[in-house]
Amino acid sequence: MAKDLKSKLIEIIDFEHSKFQEKLAFSIEKTITSNFKKSRDVNGGNFAALKKSTERDRRRNNFPPKRPILFRSGGLLNSIKVASDKSTKNINIFSTGKHGLYAEDLNDGNHSGSWGKNRVTSKMPARSFLDVPSTLEQGGAKREELFSEFYNNVISKFGELVGVTVDDLLK
Repeated sequence: MAKDLKSKLIEIIDFEHSKFQEKLAFSIEKTITSNFKKSRDVNGGNFAALKKSTERDRRRNNFPPKRPILFRSGGLLNSIKVASDKSTKNINIFSTGKHGLYAEDLNDGNHSGSWGKNRVTSKMPARSFLDVPSTLEQGGAKREELFSEFYNNVISKFGELVGVTVDDLLK
């Protein structure tokens, strides 16, 4: 009986943790893309302003002046992915396709080489958009909210399994 309860509890925890990770990944991606569209970093701070030469290049190429700083075709934004790795229980934030390495360079401030016809220099400021927002890091308010939901779901399902209420379990 005890082994059955233990294995059931582990099954409940694994299932609920998987849901927690997926919700966390979704919240991270939603925050990142929402801020990106507003020319803001993962924590809502403004990206560094564009250089005058970049502003001229954008005008020359007929990009709308109000378009977000890192937005030209939409490819960079669409390349941002956040995924939950069930085997390691990690959240991975990355950029896919041809924008992958370029996105990492923009994020980290390690700029070198070229992008299209433009020479990219190390003098470009980092624009952090491939990181975990502070509200979703360990101890962050939104993460704590999601974890509390996970914890309550585990307690509730375990209570159903053994035939007691959540209140009884938490006494």
